[in-house]
Amino acid sequence: MIRMMPQFVSADDFINYWGLNLSLRLKNDDNLSNKTNIFLSQIEDRLMAWVDANTFRTIPWEYYKDEYEYKTEEERKVAQVRKEAFKKAILNQAMYVYRNSNIGLDSGYDPEKGVIVQSQELQAIEICRPAIDYLKTAGLYNHVMRNTFRYTTFNR
Repeated sequence: MIRMMPQFVSADDFINYWGLNLSLRLKNDDNLSNKTNIFLSQIEDRLMAWVDANTFRTIPWEYYKDEYEYKTEEERKVAQVRKEAFKKAILNQAMYVYRNSNIGLDSGYDPEKGVIVQSQELQAIEICRPAIDYLKTAGLYNHVMRNTFRYTTFNR
């Protein structure tokens, strides 16, 4: 079954960060109580997939879910900063998608110009710049190759 609840942020986090209640703004459907959670979950999943596909992630996802054991107090403090940065990356990407639609899913057809935009151009703007900056702060935007297993919980 597909998970519909966000793992890292909540609807309240979005309201507190942006001052905007997505439940009141998103298109009405039959599932009014869950539409914000579904939207945020999709943003999280897409951002996680983008990180996995485009960077060499050196930190397991469990690290950002409080499912990680820290050896020192300093490691725990660094982890808190990284987790907050990852949450902000999700929240910034969520606002970007809310305002501009999910550019990564667009066909690339520009009706005003009557042309198809190149896929490289769409890929360059599918993740917003503030989200990328926060991903860097969170330690998730890395282009140095290192072997970190994708499914760390299965490898223990």
